[in-house]
Amino acid sequence: MKISKAIITILLAITALNAVAADTQTKNTDVSFSKFQNMPRDLQKQIAAEWQITPEEYQKYLYYIHYTPDKTTYDANTTNPLWILAAHTSNKKLYEEYLKKAVIIEHDEVGRMLRVGQDFNKMAKKLYPNEYPVMPPWLITDHLQPGDTVQLFCKVNDQTSSNILGKMLPMIRKTFGTKLDIFAVGKVSSQDIIDFGMQNNISKQEVDNKKITLNFGNQAFDLLKSEAGKNLSLPFVAVKRNGKEIPVNITGGNND
Repeated sequence: MKISKAIITILLAITALNAVAADTQTKNTDVSFSKFQNMPRDLQKQIAAEWQITPEEYQKYLYYIHYTPDKTTYDANTTNPLWILAAHTSNKKLYEEYLKKAVIIEHDEVGRMLRVGQDFNKMAKKLYPNEYPVMPPWLITDHLQPGDTVQLFCKVNDQTSSNILGKMLPMIRKTFGTKLDIFAVGKVSSQDIIDFGMQNNISKQEVDNKKITLNFGNQAFDLLKSEAGKNLSLPFVAVKRNGKEIPVNITGGNND
């Protein structure tokens, strides 16, 4: 489980790009159809302008996402309005216009966020040259690929572990071919581990088909610390990809 600086750099670049997707798709997502209708015109224009569309077009998007079958398929909190508008128009010129705007917006934000990610990497190495990058849990799962295995080392009585699971589980369940291995560290019984799984809404089916595994983790965590050459904080996450492990430090962990 040797740690490669090149792997860490790649991870930062990937997570920066995926941060863009989250950033691009979540502007003003607390706006409902009725709330938008009752807003002052200037505020409507301001919100719509973020997507380079008119207030009327933004209102159409809100209608589609709340009152058509789109509601059962797409989440208003994570769906790009331009994609929904493109999907509902029969006007070829307008369709291409929506797609063009979507590409331009994402391209611009990718560049902006990639610069931030690169500068973040440089600053992290400057301030903490002997430590792994510190990342919030959502960065871990937003870049998952089929075949990835996420390993969570944790204490079963730690609320931080449950909070991290709450962020990770939806993306792991959504991404085909991914797995989650949970390693319980400390003095725990089989029942303690089972109870932890049940408390965090892990189903028997997910355990039976090995989408999620529940394990005693003391030996595995000791090996991880030995190979890292330092003490590690809990909870701790590593992403296994293509035979390599990418460790990710989680802020707010408790020292083992």
